[in-house]
Amino acid sequence: MNNELETKAVAIAQSFIDKANAIYNCGFVLPRITWDIRSKGIAGLAYRGEWRIALNPGYIHENHLWDATIGHEIAHLIAFKLYPYSKQAHGPEWKMTMRRLGLAPKRCHAMGRLGQTFNYKCPTCQTVFDLSPIVHKRMSFGQQRFCMKPACKAIHRPIERCNAEGGTSL
Repeated sequence: MNNELETKAVAIAQSFIDKANAIYNCGFVLPRITWDIRSKGIAGLAYRGEWRIALNPGYIHENHLWDATIGHEIAHLIAFKLYPYSKQAHGPEWKMTMRRLGLAPKRCHAMGRLGQTFNYKCPTCQTVFDLSPIVHKRMSFGQQRFCMKPACKAIHRPIERCNAEGGTSL
């Protein structure tokens, strides 16, 4: 892995560790960072037993994914240490840790490999959302998603895919 990328990853991870130490008054240390994920659908993983995070260099090239991915995995390690008996990896303890670190508690990134996204539009409020290739594939097999806009969420309307000409299709 490129030395510059490693330095950047370490700096971001250290910033989250420092923030966690200040918030929780603990002595968390920087985890070991590896670049050994090659799966197309995983941006990062946390290994609590090894105090290590693994990153996927294919996803990390997107600048805005650096903080989100590294912060997400650091939050896992911290939540594992603070709440060793928690039952869900993305449960309430992890979500609270994410919020305290200043991150949105989302369990999946919205980017596909090399930044590919699919546009969907809510038929009620006309808001357009970018969805990942994984979510797009699930929807093409019949899974329904609902509008993510808080004012419209209660209506529970399935969102429609925007085609290239600006129209919609389900």
